[in-house]
Amino acid sequence: MPHDILNSSDVIFDAVPDGVLIADIKGQILRVNRQLTELFGYTREQLLGQTVETLIPDRFGKVHARHREAFSKNPSIRDMGPEMQLIGKRRDGSEFPVEIRLGPISSADQTLFITVIRDRTKQIKLEQAFSELLNTAPDPTLISDETGTIVRANRAAEKSFGYSCEELIGQSIDMLVPDRFRHHHDQLRHQYNNHPSARYMGEGNELFARRKDGSEFPAEISLGPMKYEDGLLITSAVRDITERKKLENNLQQRAEALERSNQELEQFAYIASHDLQEPLRIIGSFAQLLHSRYQSQLGEEADEFIHYIVDGAKRMQDLINDLLLFSRISTRAQEFTTIDTDAAIKLALDNLRFAIQDKNATVTVEQAPDVVGDSSQLTQVFQNLIANAIKFCAENTPVVHISAQDKGDTVTFVISDNGIGIDPQFGERIFKIFQRLHGRGDYSGTGIGLAVCKKIIERHGGRIWIEPNQPTGTQFHFTLPKAHATAEDTPC
Repeated sequence: MPHDILNSSDVIFDAVPDGVLIADIKGQILRVNRQLTELFGYTREQLLGQTVETLIPDRFGKVHARHREAFSKNPSIRDMGPEMQLIGKRRDGSEFPVEIRLGPISSADQTLFITVIRDRTKQIKLEQAFSELLNTAPDPTLISDETGTIVRANRAAEKSFGYSCEELIGQSIDMLVPDRFRHHHDQLRHQYNNHPSARYMGEGNELFARRKDGSEFPAEISLGPMKYEDGLLITSAVRDITERKKLENNLQQRAEALERSNQELEQFAYIASHDLQEPLRIIGSFAQLLHSRYQSQLGEEADEFIHYIVDGAKRMQDLINDLLLFSRISTRAQEFTTIDTDAAIKLALDNLRFAIQDKNATVTVEQAPDVVGDSSQLTQVFQNLIANAIKFCAENTPVVHISAQDKGDTVTFVISDNGIGIDPQFGERIFKIFQRLHGRGDYSGTGIGLAVCKKIIERHGGRIWIEPNQPTGTQFHFTLPKAHATAEDTPC
């Protein structure tokens, strides 16, 4: 036996991580390394002199012997991998999957064969775990190589595309791309292979995938590269966005319908401000003329009827004006700018100066941070809430206090009064249009003012609510976005 082959250093032979054996053309084992003895559960002495069929399940022994004889006639380096599903047998009879690399060793007097055996048990468990993990993905997921050949697909892909895994594996991933996009897809794949990275595709692009039956669906695709020793694998997670597209189309249709509705509302506001106002003015004017000319001449009942006509015309005019104001919150809105809150409150108080004087009201104001919004609309909010605080005060002298709390990105305003208060159970109702908690005979108004405030505050991204004020009265709280200083605003 050649000294350089069989008597080489055991240290070098045992350094190989896989099991290794050397045998002659008859299959007789001449040498094994430590890893092989541990793998099969034998000692060196138990294996030397035995045939390699000792390490193979009995049911494969005869077939293996024929393959060995055929190999000896045409020796060459051969890899027998997972596709052959090779099985090894341990001394205790247990079996395990193996992967084999076989090669000839020539010497002066004979040809020997070296066999490297790798245990695939852990690899198979990892593959099974990977398959289970892949199958838990809710979206269709495929793994392809650099050429676009599919090497793995999950159950969601089977369900979504209508192919079985067996039909997908080994085929080009282009089979899932509509014909009109395939040429471009091939170019994109080559570009991706040159610069692989995790990428999301779909935003700004109209992507479609093709099912087995030829039908298509809109898709979003996430790509992820996996590099390994033999090259590159690409994971493609495909999401069917059919329902989302339907929802987007539905929302688009609703938005268009809302836009049409807003235009119609604006048209109605125009009609209300012109065509309806004029006949109301005529009715009011002639009713007042009747009252001034014929008061006490037509009897008490007639005077009462005329009073109802005048009052009704006035209330209708106030209602139309308030509806017009409510409709224009969105249709006639101004762009948001930085607002001097103190100036907006001062303007609201100036507009209410006669009401304040008439009720001998006391209004105190704390300095407030600047906010972002529509200046005229925010002035309207302060004006409405202060006016309500003065109006709903029963027999007390109105006392109103306005404060502001800086919350970082927002400012919370609180308008406190000493009025009649509002039961918390009506905290939502009072902000609805035309909702009143008192009769018209008790307090004037159309029931739109607080609905206007709520709509304005929500347009600014804030919210409005009430809390009781102790010992009497109400606190209206509302939030607005705070204005942050820019570099130009910051003092040197």
